[in-house]
Amino acid sequence: LAYGSRQASEKIGPFSTLIFEIELHGIEK
Repeated sequence: LAYGSRQASEKIGPFSTLIFEIELHGIEK
């Protein structure tokens, strides 16, 4: 899921960093 979301976030652009951070924290928790 994280890999697919990463590709999608790259297409979004500026939001990629925000989404990546949110997913990263979600995975850690």
